[in-house]
Amino acid sequence: MWTAKRIYLMCCVLAIAAIALFLVSGPTLVSIRTGPLTPSGRVVFLNPIRDRRPEAFAAQILGEISAGRCEQAMKSAAIPVEEKDKACRKQTEYPILAPCRLIRREDKRMQTWLVYFCAYRGGGDAHADVVLTVEQTDGQFRLAGFERIY
Repeated sequence: MWTAKRIYLMCCVLAIAAIALFLVSGPTLVSIRTGPLTPSGRVVFLNPIRDRRPEAFAAQILGEISAGRCEQAMKSAAIPVEEKDKACRKQTEYPILAPCRLIRREDKRMQTWLVYFCAYRGGGDAHADVVLTVEQTDGQFRLAGFERIY
């Protein structure tokens, strides 16, 4: 009987410690990467109670881009026109295939930097890292940066 109470108490303490850890840590709990530029064999454990709104916005942008609506997705982006054109030109030549997998996330004041691992049509086992910078102002999200790294 006393052992059951101890086990219950230990489980409660561990649960409280886990919740406290999630609350004080950032969006990424553990990130293991191998390789110099575009790492392979990535393992990422994201915080289960992170704010997922930037990720939802980025997924919407990637969905539009992979559906062939790159110009529409980039229309309200706060990036130079040349970069928008370059991104859409790459998408025309080597289309990103949905879905993409989030492999890295870093949060700053009003910006979230997201890196996705995406397959693209280009022959064989073609993958690219797609880096999106999402800004939040007045509760609204907008794309502030977009880059594909082959």
